[in-house]
Amino acid sequence: MKTLEELLTRQERKAIRAPIETARTLPRRAFIDSDFYAFEARHALAESWLAVAFRTSIPEPGDIAPITAMGYPLLLVRDGDGRARVFHNVCPYDGCEVATSAKRSLKTITGPYHGWKYGMDGKLLEANY
Repeated sequence: MKTLEELLTRQERKAIRAPIETARTLPRRAFIDSDFYAFEARHALAESWLAVAFRTSIPEPGDIAPITAMGYPLLLVRDGDGRARVFHNVCPYDGCEVATSAKRSLKTITGPYHGWKYGMDGKLLEANY
């Protein structure tokens, strides 16, 4: 992964750190370049909370919705107490997705390939293999 010094020239770094009256924004490539995104994901986004969805994605207890955020497969879950939860959407048995589509009013989450069952709290309830 590239460093900030490799991503921005010395002049660009100086310009963005200048007093507000003379400062410049990041160059255009910072918003479209995959190396900038990787740097930002590693050093800024991964170090703090990240909003990945709206409450309407999982409005009722038992609702689930698979998403991808920053390249990670995640599973949004509204548990039985109405709390929103987010889990890695990866089965530990085979690495496949635990959920492949949004579903409503579930009591448990069952993986589509080997049938492993999880509670809405993320705990493994049943493993067939």
